[in-house]
Amino acid sequence: AYIIGGSRVRIAWSLEELVEAVREAVAASLTGEAIVARYIEGVEVDVDAVSDGRGLAMVAMRHVEEAGVHSGDSTMVLPSGLPGWALRRLEDLAWAVVEETGYRGPFNFQAIIAGGSVYLVEVNLRASRSMPFASKATRFNLAAAAAQATLAGGLGFEGILILEPPEGRYAVKSPQFSWQRLKGAYPGLGPEMRSTGESAYIGRGLHEALIMSWLGVKGNRLPRPGELVLVYTPTGRGAGELAEAARLLGGAGYEVATLEGQPEELSWLPQLGYREAVRLVRERRAGLLATTGYAPERDYELRRAAADMNVPLVLNHRLARLLAEAIARVDPLSVDPEPLQPYTAPGALEPLSGRGLFP
Repeated sequence: AYIIGGSRVRIAWSLEELVEAVREAVAASLTGEAIVARYIEGVEVDVDAVSDGRGLAMVAMRHVEEAGVHSGDSTMVLPSGLPGWALRRLEDLAWAVVEETGYRGPFNFQAIIAGGSVYLVEVNLRASRSMPFASKATRFNLAAAAAQATLAGGLGFEGILILEPPEGRYAVKSPQFSWQRLKGAYPGLGPEMRSTGESAYIGRGLHEALIMSWLGVKGNRLPRPGELVLVYTPTGRGAGELAEAARLLGGAGYEVATLEGQPEELSWLPQLGYREAVRLVRERRAGLLATTGYAPERDYELRRAAADMNVPLVLNHRLARLLAEAIARVDPLSVDPEPLQPYTAPGALEPLSGRGLFP
């Protein structure tokens, strides 16, 4: 689907939802038409790259959330941890963009990895919002490289340069949301971008980088003693990952509960009625709400109460499970941040040295 996003983009999980979505789209369309595209639920990857036609520098960043969550709202991880065949296919796609378009400069594309295949979603022939994160994580200035490629005679190397963080380091970018400032908005993720910023951290492991990045987002905090962690799914999807998140958080000493009528995977947890859960959140007795999906007709009041009471919201099952792993394994107070270093550390821009424009 050759789209970037929009308020009418919707993912349908059943024929009934598809019919409803098409009716709404047709009613809102000036032409009376709607576009229906196949949705592939796989691993989404953002690739930031710069090329002068001879050399190409690229960074592949894996999304924690599944495809269908806007890239600006996703949690990005470097190194991507993708299998070799997938990385080689991404390299082929990057070269194809350069060769087929004749483009010189910075570009970004998104791809989905599913079922042993790599699907190209969209290509943006411009710098992207993830380029500063990719540059800082790899210590390779992609903006300088873009200027070098277009204004100063080229990158100074041939072939593909795959960029990743220094060995043993992970970088994670977490989105910043402002639900409490958007009165009445439903906190949920989907094809339409809703984040207003981001926080990033480079750590000695994936879990350290994730928890420190997530805590860097304004409003996020770990539950305090005596506060409840509420884990549930309004649609039934993602129950397995949420159940694993609940086990990990329970093992870390938190009191975890779910809502009545949840899937079997979550039935072992203490159950709360919907009205009771809303009351506990409004009374500030909840310290974290982990859910998934987009179903305002089923849990609008609960999510909205969490946003209004500044209760941290985790809005995706894959992120909830990985974040629970990080909470269970890493004590943020024991993390010893590495001292700040100059961005252009020795070797950081080695392929671009000696070109004259950027020392």
